[in-house]
Amino acid sequence: MAIMPQKKNPSPYILESVIAISKYLGKSPRTIQYWIKAGYLPAMKNPRGHWFTTVSLIDQWVMAGHKEELSLYERRKSAKQRAAGG
Repeated sequence: MAIMPQKKNPSPYILESVIAISKYLGKSPRTIQYWIKAGYLPAMKNPRGHWFTTVSLIDQWVMAGHKEELSLYERRKSAKQRAAGG
């Protein structure tokens, strides 16, 4: 019996990497990593140690009002960059 290769992403509703999450939210991978580590985004690590989440978790999280937290983060980051002359 032949073993069928598995699809890399079996569901379009699973965001299997920081890059996939960043594309979905329109932010840089570095920002996504920061948000996950800071506890801003709902994400888990797979057995290989890579971050992943689902579209529904992200959508629920945004709908619950966490988009405001991210906007505040972005404004603070921009203010720090302006103060540093960058």
